[in-house]
Amino acid sequence: MNTSLKQYLFFTSLMFLFAPLSLGLTTIYYKTRYTHIQGLSINLSLIAILVLIMFLLKQRGKLAFPNFLEMKYLLFGLLSNVIIFFYVFQNSLNIEKEMTIYLIILLILLLFFFIINKKIIIKELWIFSIWFLVVDTIHYQVFFRSTSYYPSYVTTTNLFMTLFYFSIPLLGLGLYIYNMKKYKVIDIFTIISSCIVSITVLLLFDVINLQSEFFLTLILILPFVFITDIITMLIYKRFNPLKLAFYLRLFTILVLIMVYSQTEYFTSTNFSRESLFEMVGIIYVAVIANLIIFLFTKKDEIPKKVSNEVIIDINQPEETLLSINLNDLTITTLKALAKLKGIEGYTKLTKDEIIDTLK
Repeated sequence: MNTSLKQYLFFTSLMFLFAPLSLGLTTIYYKTRYTHIQGLSINLSLIAILVLIMFLLKQRGKLAFPNFLEMKYLLFGLLSNVIIFFYVFQNSLNIEKEMTIYLIILLILLLFFFIINKKIIIKELWIFSIWFLVVDTIHYQVFFRSTSYYPSYVTTTNLFMTLFYFSIPLLGLGLYIYNMKKYKVIDIFTIISSCIVSITVLLLFDVINLQSEFFLTLILILPFVFITDIITMLIYKRFNPLKLAFYLRLFTILVLIMVYSQTEYFTSTNFSRESLFEMVGIIYVAVIANLIIFLFTKKDEIPKKVSNEVIIDINQPEETLLSINLNDLTITTLKALAKLKGIEGYTKLTKDEIIDTLK
Protein backbone atom coordinates (compact mmCIF):
# COMPACT_ATOMS: atom_id res chain seq x y z
CA MET A 1 0.00 0.00 0.00
CA ASN A 2 1.59 3.28 -1.10
CA THR A 3 1.70 6.51 0.89
CA SER A 4 -1.07 8.20 -1.08
CA LEU A 5 -3.54 5.38 -0.48
CA LYS A 6 -2.65 5.35 3.22
CA GLN A 7 -3.39 9.09 3.41
CA TYR A 8 -6.79 8.74 1.79
CA LEU A 9 -7.64 5.74 3.98
CA PHE A 10 -6.84 7.95 6.96
CA PHE A 11 -9.18 10.68 5.69
CA THR A 12 -11.85 8.04 5.08
CA SER A 13 -11.56 6.75 8.64
CA LEU A 14 -11.94 10.31 9.99
CA MET A 15 -15.33 10.61 8.30
CA PHE A 16 -16.49 7.60 10.32
CA LEU A 17 -15.71 9.54 13.51
CA PHE A 18 -17.25 12.88 12.62
CA ALA A 19 -20.85 11.90 13.43
CA PRO A 20 -20.09 10.58 16.96
CA LEU A 21 -17.93 13.66 17.57
CA SER A 22 -20.83 15.88 16.46
CA LEU A 23 -23.13 14.09 18.92
CA GLY A 24 -20.65 14.67 21.75
CA LEU A 25 -20.30 18.37 20.98
CA THR A 26 -24.06 18.92 20.73
CA THR A 27 -24.55 17.09 24.03
CA ILE A 28 -22.07 19.45 25.70
CA TYR A 29 -23.27 22.75 24.24
CA TYR A 30 -27.00 22.20 23.61
CA LYS A 31 -29.14 21.13 26.58
CA THR A 32 -32.09 19.80 24.60
CA ARG A 33 -33.13 16.45 23.21
CA TYR A 34 -33.63 17.54 19.61
CA THR A 35 -30.10 18.40 18.53
CA HIS A 36 -29.90 16.85 15.06
CA ILE A 37 -29.94 20.25 13.31
CA GLN A 38 -27.00 21.48 15.36
CA GLY A 39 -25.33 18.10 14.94
CA LEU A 40 -25.74 18.29 11.17
CA SER A 41 -24.12 21.72 11.13
CA ILE A 42 -21.15 20.49 13.15
CA ASN A 43 -20.81 17.36 11.03
CA LEU A 44 -20.81 19.36 7.78
CA SER A 45 -18.31 21.81 9.27
CA LEU A 46 -15.94 18.97 10.13
CA ILE A 47 -16.19 17.59 6.60
CA ALA A 48 -15.53 21.07 5.19
CA ILE A 49 -12.45 21.41 7.41
CA LEU A 50 -11.21 18.04 6.20
CA VAL A 51 -11.67 19.07 2.56
CA LEU A 52 -9.78 22.31 3.27
CA ILE A 53 -6.90 20.39 4.88
CA MET A 54 -6.74 18.04 1.90
CA PHE A 55 -6.68 21.04 -0.48
CA LEU A 56 -3.86 22.72 1.45
CA LEU A 57 -1.83 19.51 1.55
CA LYS A 58 -2.25 19.15 -2.21
CA GLN A 59 -1.17 22.76 -2.76
CA ARG A 60 2.00 22.13 -0.74
CA GLY A 61 2.73 18.94 -2.65
CA LYS A 62 2.16 16.75 0.40
CA LEU A 63 -0.87 15.00 -1.09
CA ALA A 64 -1.34 13.62 -4.59
CA PHE A 65 -4.57 13.96 -6.54
CA PRO A 66 -6.67 10.88 -5.72
CA ASN A 67 -6.78 8.09 -8.27
CA PHE A 68 -9.96 6.17 -9.02
CA LEU A 69 -9.60 3.76 -6.11
CA GLU A 70 -8.84 6.55 -3.64
CA MET A 71 -11.90 8.47 -4.86
CA LYS A 72 -14.00 5.39 -4.18
CA TYR A 73 -12.67 5.22 -0.63
CA LEU A 74 -13.57 8.89 -0.08
CA LEU A 75 -17.07 8.26 -1.41
CA PHE A 76 -17.38 5.22 0.85
CA GLY A 77 -16.34 7.31 3.87
CA LEU A 78 -18.77 10.12 3.01
CA LEU A 79 -21.79 7.82 2.59
CA SER A 80 -20.84 5.92 5.75
CA ASN A 81 -20.74 9.25 7.58
CA VAL A 82 -24.36 9.87 6.53
CA ILE A 83 -25.46 6.44 7.76
CA ILE A 84 -23.65 6.79 11.09
CA PHE A 85 -25.11 10.29 11.55
CA PHE A 86 -28.66 8.89 11.42
CA TYR A 87 -27.65 6.20 13.91
CA VAL A 88 -26.05 8.46 16.53
CA PHE A 89 -28.86 11.02 16.30
CA GLN A 90 -31.66 8.44 16.26
CA ASN A 91 -33.19 9.70 19.51
CA SER A 92 -33.33 13.28 18.28
CA LEU A 93 -34.84 12.14 14.97
CA ASN A 94 -37.28 9.73 16.66
CA ILE A 95 -36.11 6.76 14.59
CA GLU A 96 -34.87 4.53 17.42
CA LYS A 97 -36.76 1.45 16.22
CA GLU A 98 -35.58 1.78 12.62
CA MET A 99 -31.90 2.64 13.06
CA THR A 100 -30.50 -0.41 14.81
CA ILE A 101 -26.79 -1.20 14.98
CA TYR A 102 -27.45 -4.33 12.89
CA LEU A 103 -28.93 -2.26 10.05
CA ILE A 104 -26.06 0.24 10.22
CA ILE A 105 -23.37 -2.44 9.97
CA LEU A 106 -25.22 -4.17 7.15
CA LEU A 107 -25.54 -0.90 5.19
CA ILE A 108 -21.83 -0.12 5.62
CA LEU A 109 -20.92 -3.64 4.47
CA LEU A 110 -23.16 -3.18 1.43
CA LEU A 111 -21.51 0.15 0.65
CA PHE A 112 -18.08 -1.45 0.78
CA PHE A 113 -19.29 -4.29 -1.44
CA PHE A 114 -20.75 -2.07 -4.16
CA ILE A 115 -18.20 0.79 -4.03
CA ILE A 116 -14.83 -0.72 -3.12
CA ASN A 117 -14.69 -4.42 -3.80
CA LYS A 118 -17.42 -6.82 -4.90
CA LYS A 119 -16.13 -9.51 -2.61
CA ILE A 120 -17.75 -10.41 0.69
CA ILE A 121 -15.23 -9.80 3.48
CA ILE A 122 -15.65 -10.38 7.22
CA LYS A 123 -18.43 -12.91 6.72
CA GLU A 124 -19.02 -12.98 10.48
CA LEU A 125 -20.39 -9.42 10.44
CA TRP A 126 -22.59 -10.20 7.43
CA ILE A 127 -24.12 -13.17 9.27
CA PHE A 128 -24.57 -11.33 12.57
CA SER A 129 -26.05 -8.18 11.02
CA ILE A 130 -28.52 -10.02 8.78
CA TRP A 131 -29.75 -12.56 11.33
CA PHE A 132 -29.85 -10.14 14.27
CA LEU A 133 -31.80 -7.67 12.13
CA VAL A 134 -34.31 -10.44 11.36
CA VAL A 135 -34.54 -11.41 15.04
CA ASP A 136 -34.91 -7.79 16.16
CA THR A 137 -37.65 -7.12 13.61
CA ILE A 138 -39.66 -10.26 14.41
CA HIS A 139 -39.23 -9.77 18.16
CA TYR A 140 -40.61 -6.23 18.21
CA GLN A 141 -43.12 -6.49 15.38
CA VAL A 142 -44.57 -9.95 16.08
CA PHE A 143 -43.73 -11.39 19.51
CA PHE A 144 -43.30 -8.31 21.66
CA ARG A 145 -46.25 -5.95 21.38
CA SER A 146 -47.03 -3.32 23.97
CA THR A 147 -48.88 -0.03 24.33
CA SER A 148 -48.98 2.64 27.00
CA TYR A 149 -52.13 0.98 28.35
CA TYR A 150 -51.19 -2.67 27.98
CA PRO A 151 -47.50 -3.34 28.62
CA SER A 152 -46.50 -6.72 27.29
CA TYR A 153 -43.72 -9.25 27.48
CA VAL A 154 -42.77 -12.31 25.51
CA THR A 155 -43.77 -15.72 26.77
CA THR A 156 -42.60 -18.69 24.75
CA THR A 157 -44.92 -21.64 24.67
CA ASN A 158 -43.81 -23.54 21.59
CA LEU A 159 -40.67 -25.09 20.12
CA PHE A 160 -40.37 -22.55 17.30
CA MET A 161 -40.13 -19.54 19.61
CA THR A 162 -37.71 -21.34 21.90
CA LEU A 163 -35.40 -22.20 19.00
CA PHE A 164 -35.84 -18.68 17.61
CA TYR A 165 -34.45 -17.04 20.75
CA PHE A 166 -31.87 -19.78 21.31
CA SER A 167 -30.40 -18.90 17.91
CA ILE A 168 -28.92 -15.72 19.44
CA PRO A 169 -26.46 -17.34 21.90
CA LEU A 170 -25.88 -20.38 19.70
CA LEU A 171 -24.97 -18.31 16.65
CA GLY A 172 -22.82 -15.98 18.74
CA LEU A 173 -21.01 -18.85 20.45
CA GLY A 174 -20.51 -20.74 17.18
CA LEU A 175 -19.01 -17.83 15.25
CA TYR A 176 -16.91 -16.69 18.21
CA ILE A 177 -15.34 -20.12 18.66
CA TYR A 178 -14.84 -20.48 14.90
CA ASN A 179 -12.93 -17.19 14.72
CA MET A 180 -10.96 -17.88 17.90
CA LYS A 181 -9.80 -21.15 16.35
CA LYS A 182 -8.69 -19.33 13.19
CA TYR A 183 -6.40 -17.05 15.20
CA LYS A 184 -4.10 -20.02 15.91
CA VAL A 185 -2.94 -18.68 19.27
CA ILE A 186 -3.38 -21.91 21.20
CA ASP A 187 -0.84 -22.28 24.00
CA ILE A 188 -0.88 -23.17 27.68
CA PHE A 189 -2.38 -19.81 28.67
CA THR A 190 -5.23 -19.80 26.17
CA ILE A 191 -5.98 -23.46 26.93
CA ILE A 192 -6.26 -22.77 30.67
CA SER A 193 -8.44 -19.71 30.05
CA SER A 194 -10.71 -21.62 27.68
CA CYS A 195 -11.07 -24.48 30.16
CA ILE A 196 -12.05 -22.05 32.93
CA VAL A 197 -14.75 -20.45 30.76
CA SER A 198 -15.95 -23.90 29.67
CA ILE A 199 -16.44 -24.93 33.30
CA THR A 200 -18.62 -21.86 33.93
CA VAL A 201 -21.18 -23.33 31.51
CA LEU A 202 -22.38 -25.25 34.60
CA LEU A 203 -23.95 -21.96 35.70
CA LEU A 204 -26.59 -22.35 32.99
CA PHE A 205 -27.85 -25.57 34.54
CA ASP A 206 -27.70 -24.48 38.20
CA VAL A 207 -24.89 -26.93 39.01
CA ILE A 208 -22.95 -23.98 40.44
CA ASN A 209 -24.03 -20.41 41.17
CA LEU A 210 -22.49 -16.97 40.90
CA GLN A 211 -21.94 -16.71 44.66
CA SER A 212 -20.26 -20.08 45.12
CA GLU A 213 -16.65 -20.19 46.25
CA PHE A 214 -15.78 -22.44 43.31
CA PHE A 215 -17.05 -19.93 40.75
CA LEU A 216 -15.41 -16.98 42.48
CA THR A 217 -12.11 -18.89 42.45
CA LEU A 218 -12.42 -19.43 38.72
CA ILE A 219 -13.14 -15.75 38.16
CA LEU A 220 -10.06 -14.85 40.19
CA ILE A 221 -7.78 -17.23 38.29
CA LEU A 222 -8.93 -16.11 34.82
CA PRO A 223 -7.56 -12.51 34.88
CA PHE A 224 -4.41 -13.85 36.58
CA VAL A 225 -3.80 -16.16 33.60
CA PHE A 226 -4.57 -13.36 31.14
CA ILE A 227 -2.18 -10.86 32.78
CA THR A 228 0.54 -13.51 33.07
CA ASP A 229 0.18 -14.26 29.36
CA ILE A 230 0.51 -10.56 28.45
CA ILE A 231 3.56 -10.14 30.68
CA THR A 232 5.18 -13.25 29.18
CA MET A 233 4.65 -11.98 25.64
CA LEU A 234 6.13 -8.59 26.51
CA ILE A 235 9.16 -10.04 28.29
CA TYR A 236 10.03 -12.38 25.43
CA LYS A 237 9.14 -9.69 22.84
CA ARG A 238 6.63 -11.84 20.98
CA PHE A 239 3.48 -9.84 21.59
CA ASN A 240 0.64 -11.10 19.40
CA PRO A 241 -2.35 -8.75 18.91
CA LEU A 242 -4.43 -11.73 17.79
CA LYS A 243 -4.44 -12.82 21.43
CA LEU A 244 -6.23 -9.59 22.35
CA ALA A 245 -9.02 -10.47 19.94
CA PHE A 246 -9.04 -14.03 21.32
CA TYR A 247 -9.36 -12.94 24.95
CA LEU A 248 -11.94 -10.27 24.07
CA ARG A 249 -14.18 -12.92 22.56
CA LEU A 250 -13.50 -15.36 25.40
CA PHE A 251 -14.39 -12.82 28.11
CA THR A 252 -17.55 -11.88 26.20
CA ILE A 253 -18.60 -15.53 26.21
CA LEU A 254 -18.06 -15.58 29.99
CA VAL A 255 -20.20 -12.47 30.47
CA LEU A 256 -22.98 -13.95 28.32
CA ILE A 257 -22.89 -17.17 30.37
CA MET A 258 -23.23 -15.17 33.58
CA VAL A 259 -26.09 -13.08 32.20
CA TYR A 260 -27.95 -16.07 30.80
CA SER A 261 -27.58 -17.95 34.08
CA GLN A 262 -29.25 -15.07 35.92
CA THR A 263 -32.17 -14.91 33.47
CA GLU A 264 -32.54 -18.72 33.37
CA TYR A 265 -32.30 -18.52 29.61
CA PHE A 266 -31.64 -22.22 29.06
CA THR A 267 -33.81 -23.61 31.83
CA SER A 268 -37.00 -21.61 31.30
CA THR A 269 -39.29 -21.11 28.31
CA ASN A 270 -40.39 -17.67 29.47
CA PHE A 271 -38.66 -14.65 27.95
CA SER A 272 -40.18 -11.91 30.09
CA ARG A 273 -38.12 -8.98 28.89
CA GLU A 274 -38.26 -6.47 26.09
CA SER A 275 -34.65 -5.77 25.09
CA LEU A 276 -32.32 -8.14 23.28
CA PHE A 277 -29.23 -6.48 24.72
CA GLU A 278 -26.98 -9.49 24.18
CA MET A 279 -27.20 -9.11 20.40
CA VAL A 280 -25.81 -5.59 20.65
CA GLY A 281 -22.90 -6.77 22.80
CA ILE A 282 -22.13 -9.73 20.53
CA ILE A 283 -21.97 -7.66 17.34
CA TYR A 284 -20.01 -4.79 18.95
CA VAL A 285 -17.36 -7.21 20.21
CA ALA A 286 -17.20 -8.83 16.76
CA VAL A 287 -16.58 -5.41 15.19
CA ILE A 288 -13.86 -4.53 17.74
CA ALA A 289 -12.14 -7.92 17.34
CA ASN A 290 -12.01 -7.52 13.56
CA LEU A 291 -10.68 -3.98 13.92
CA ILE A 292 -7.89 -5.25 16.18
CA ILE A 293 -6.88 -7.71 13.48
CA PHE A 294 -7.04 -5.11 10.73
CA LEU A 295 -5.27 -2.26 12.53
CA PHE A 296 -2.74 -3.85 14.87
CA THR A 297 -1.31 -6.84 13.04
CA LYS A 298 1.06 -7.29 10.15
CA LYS A 299 -0.16 -9.34 7.23
CA ASP A 300 2.65 -11.90 7.55
CA GLU A 301 1.67 -12.60 11.18
CA ILE A 302 -1.97 -13.35 10.39
CA PRO A 303 -3.07 -16.90 9.62
CA LYS A 304 -4.24 -17.35 6.02
CA LYS A 305 -7.91 -17.88 6.88
CA VAL A 306 -8.01 -14.71 8.96
CA SER A 307 -6.26 -12.59 6.33
CA ASN A 308 -8.72 -13.72 3.68
CA GLU A 309 -11.54 -12.37 5.83
CA VAL A 310 -10.14 -9.08 7.10
CA ILE A 311 -7.10 -7.87 5.16
CA ILE A 312 -8.34 -6.49 1.88
CA ASP A 313 -5.20 -5.09 0.21
CA ILE A 314 -4.46 -8.29 -1.72
CA ASN A 315 -8.03 -8.61 -2.94
CA GLN A 316 -8.51 -5.04 -4.10
CA PRO A 317 -9.60 -4.35 -7.69
CA GLU A 318 -7.18 -4.32 -10.61
CA GLU A 319 -6.42 -0.62 -10.36
CA THR A 320 -4.92 -1.16 -6.88
CA LEU A 321 -1.80 -2.73 -8.42
CA LEU A 322 -1.16 0.47 -10.33
CA SER A 323 -0.80 2.44 -7.09
CA ILE A 324 1.32 -0.10 -5.18
CA ASN A 325 5.11 -0.09 -5.12
CA LEU A 326 5.73 -3.80 -5.62
CA ASN A 327 9.27 -3.54 -4.28
CA ASP A 328 7.88 -2.58 -0.85
CA LEU A 329 5.81 -5.78 -0.58
CA THR A 330 6.97 -8.94 1.13
CA ILE A 331 7.56 -12.14 -0.80
CA THR A 332 4.46 -13.64 0.85
CA THR A 333 2.25 -10.80 -0.38
CA LEU A 334 3.79 -10.92 -3.87
CA LYS A 335 3.08 -14.65 -4.11
CA ALA A 336 -0.51 -14.01 -3.03
CA LEU A 337 -0.85 -11.42 -5.82
CA ALA A 338 0.69 -13.82 -8.30
CA LYS A 339 -1.79 -16.49 -7.27
CA LEU A 340 -4.64 -14.00 -7.59
CA LYS A 341 -3.56 -13.16 -11.17
CA GLY A 342 -3.25 -16.85 -12.08
CA ILE A 343 0.51 -16.88 -12.69
CA GLU A 344 1.74 -20.46 -12.99
CA GLY A 345 4.80 -21.63 -11.08
CA TYR A 346 4.85 -18.55 -8.85
CA THR A 347 5.93 -20.59 -5.81
CA LYS A 348 9.32 -21.27 -7.43
CA LEU A 349 9.99 -17.69 -8.54
CA THR A 350 12.24 -15.24 -6.73
CA LYS A 351 10.97 -11.88 -5.50
CA ASP A 352 12.42 -10.00 -8.49
CA GLU A 353 10.98 -12.50 -10.94
CA ILE A 354 7.50 -12.20 -9.41
CA ILE A 355 7.72 -8.39 -9.58
CA ASP A 356 8.69 -8.53 -13.27
CA THR A 357 5.77 -10.88 -13.94
CA LEU A 358 3.26 -8.66 -12.15
CA LYS A 359 4.29 -5.46 -13.95
